Amino acid sequence: MVAALAGVSRATVSRVVNDSPSVDPELVRSVKKAILTLDYTPNRAARSLVKRRANSVTLIVSESTSKVFADPFFATVVQGLALFLTDTEYTLNMIIASESKPEKTRSFLLRGSVDGVLVVSHHSGDHS
Repeated sequence: MVAALAGVSRATVSRVVNDSPSVDPELVRSVKKAILTLDYTPNRAARSLVKRRANSVTLIVSESTSKVFADPFFATVVQGLALFLTDTEYTLNMIIASESKPEKTRSFLLRGSVDGVLVVSHHSGDHS
């Protein structure tokens, strides 16, 4: 619909949406006007397939749900990550990993739904 309204090909719309420098400025203006008129938003799933990026970071917390929501440490970590990602294209997902069903977390990660993973826990390596 954007291409038809702007009078250009779908490939040109794609190049404009992806900020390609090879598009004539007049065509860029036409496509951007059509985008605004139609209130067009690129399909994130389709873009992920083309770019092979999910624009997503997942925080895996390996603690019980009750500990995660009671301990201010975790709130600080989530807030810090969210603030850091605010000015990026990345969104933050959070998984509270279940020790009884680790395959659920593993399956999510292997589907390619994320670009990066951060794992946080209060467990220490010293058990003495």
